[in-house]
Amino acid sequence: MLYDQFTPRLNVWKANISAIQECAAKTDWFVDTSLSVEEAWSVFKGKFS
Repeated sequence: MLYDQFTPRLNVWKANISAIQECAAKTDWFVDTSLSVEEAWSVFKGKFS
């Protein structure tokens, strides 16, 4: 298969936390940076599902 010909890249996610917090503040959202990505996703899904 075609994807077998490529070297996989590391699964690294980097975020500009201060920019996210600033944007969230403008929309009256709270961003808890102590949560893991999985925990934050669960909170998000719970609010908007």
